Amino acid sequence: MLARCMVSGVLLVCFFGGGQQALAIPTCGGPCTHDDSACVQRRVHCLITGGAAKEALAEAKQASARHPKDPRLARLVAHVYLARKNSFWAQRVLMEAISLDEGDCESRGWLAWIQLQEGDLDLAKETLGEGDCPKTAPDGGRWALLAAMMARAEKNTKRFVKKVDQATEAGALYPEDRVLWRGLHRRAHPGFMMPLRLRAEVGLGYTSNINAGLPLTSSADGASRPEISAGMSVADLHAQLVLPWWRLKPALEFGLRGQAIDDFASDRQALDTRDASYLQLSARPGLYLPVGRARLFLGYHADLFFLRGGDRYDGSGLAFFEGHRLEGELERASLTLFWGAGRRIFRQISRARWEIDGGVGYGFSALQGRFNLLMALSLRSYFSEGDAFDATGATVLSAARYVLGKGFYMRASAALGVDFYPEAPRADPLANTLGGADFQLKARLAVWSPAWHGVRAGLRYQFSWRETELQVSFPYRDHRLFFGVRVSFSMNPWEPSVVSPPGHVAFPHGERAAADGMAEERIRDLLRQDEAAQRGSSCVN
Repeated sequence: MLARCMVSGVLLVCFFGGGQQALAIPTCGGPCTHDDSACVQRRVHCLITGGAAKEALAEAKQASARHPKDPRLARLVAHVYLARKNSFWAQRVLMEAISLDEGDCESRGWLAWIQLQEGDLDLAKETLGEGDCPKTAPDGGRWALLAAMMARAEKNTKRFVKKVDQATEAGALYPEDRVLWRGLHRRAHPGFMMPLRLRAEVGLGYTSNINAGLPLTSSADGASRPEISAGMSVADLHAQLVLPWWRLKPALEFGLRGQAIDDFASDRQALDTRDASYLQLSARPGLYLPVGRARLFLGYHADLFFLRGGDRYDGSGLAFFEGHRLEGELERASLTLFWGAGRRIFRQISRARWEIDGGVGYGFSALQGRFNLLMALSLRSYFSEGDAFDATGATVLSAARYVLGKGFYMRASAALGVDFYPEAPRADPLANTLGGADFQLKARLAVWSPAWHGVRAGLRYQFSWRETELQVSFPYRDHRLFFGVRVSFSMNPWEPSVVSPPGHVAFPHGERAAADGMAEERIRDLLRQDEAAQRGSSCVN
């Protein structure tokens, strides 16, 4: 009986173990014909991705044996060897391909790159210097990129920048080389900005208190409004154009932000919900200029804020305020200094003010770029027509992102602000003193899906809270939940074009494209997203 059980156990282990091993080999289509090298490449890459590198090597070697003079298949074999961490045999295969054709520039570039990774810079330089290479613009670009990598290894910054610029001037690169070029170009020119950037977000959601953040001027007004929950829709658009032709780079930013509250409710609620629907437009022309290794921006910022609701002077639809400011930013590496000053004109003339503000921001990455953190401290002073609205305040802003894997990422942000109004009447009608503090908190947590052609879907929760001692503001508490879609797009019309010859085998340098511009978020983006909190508690947030 025991023997029978042991035999049965062995059979079960062999059956299920063998089945799992068979399932481990991915299905990558049927067998390829002898002359279909493109099919062979697809199958080999599929097998490597599925973890079946041994089977991928067998198929690549068989195809290369049938066509020993095809350098593309030789590079495919070398690619599999590199995937298996066997650089010795990858070099052997590439040297054999070069011996058959001294002018095989792609194989020669691969070989030099492997030698560079092995730390043998002299041998890599010798490999690049032999043969009749480069012959084409993409090969010339690759030679310049390899030379830039060598200069970087030698800590020769001047030559590194020169070779990266030489790769740019080549005008055309292989697809994978352009990814490598972008990474090296960012290191060579840390002040470079993508000429065209666009981010748009639309969403539908729910709010537990539509009055949260409304531009009311009295605690009594705020207390008299009931906490009305409602559905809502939001939109946020930001576009930036930078012309990188000259040392002084003209730039233009445009923004649109708005929310619409569902007013299909009772007449009383509909009247209140109109006040919570708004549209804000902004424009910021200016100039970027280099200051040493830093980047300085100087410009003019105009914005206009419309409310759908009305006031005692107008039934509905009014321009609540307009702003005219001069702004500046100084960015160096992860540190940003920012400042601004100007005039903000409110519909209520007593709130019209001169304002001055400034601050500092810092950002860093950890866990090999999976975690990013931006932090900023903003200080401000307001000098209003009515003494009651004079204020001095500060806001602490932060935003953290963590890559969850498979393209998903989580973003958490918080803004905590305090404003002191020395001449404002207190909310308590029995108080005999003037002045007090206004406190405000806004926290957000969002999860975003992987990008598909620059489009992500996300779910976001937002909590807002304000407590005040004054009549110039009002307290509230609000919970909001949104489902939205975000589109991110960036383009450099002047970067090298892409050339992909038939049967091209990608150069496995390991560089990957940036994940939807996540690594390029700036302190300015954080300030723009929480601009109302930066301005203080006396405005819509």
